[in-house]
Amino acid sequence: AVIVTISHISLTCYFLLDENIFGCSVLEGESNISLCKWIIIWPGISLAVFSIGFQIGWGSVVYVIFGEIFPIRIKEFGAGISMSVLNIWSIIILIAFSYIRGVIGNGYTFLF
Repeated sequence: AVIVTISHISLTCYFLLDENIFGCSVLEGESNISLCKWIIIWPGISLAVFSIGFQIGWGSVVYVIFGEIFPIRIKEFGAGISMSVLNIWSIIILIAFSYIRGVIGNGYTFLF
């Protein structure tokens, strides 16, 4: 959880600084300053570290809990419903992300 938190905060800091100080945007492909040449890899590294930390930590816990929380007679049905709900919420968050990013900006979206 510590690795995930640190990488998420790092990504949030990048986007907040990008909007206010750097002036170069990864999402729009703009590169106005020489600082952008090395700072542009910051989000990629943060996302890679986040992904690795999540898969090692919290990512696999969900699947273990889905397999163990239900009684044996309804385990398959309960795990199937749980995975369906998880996937539906993933789609809702994916759709909401674009809207929220447009309203409050990149940095505050990742902070949220």
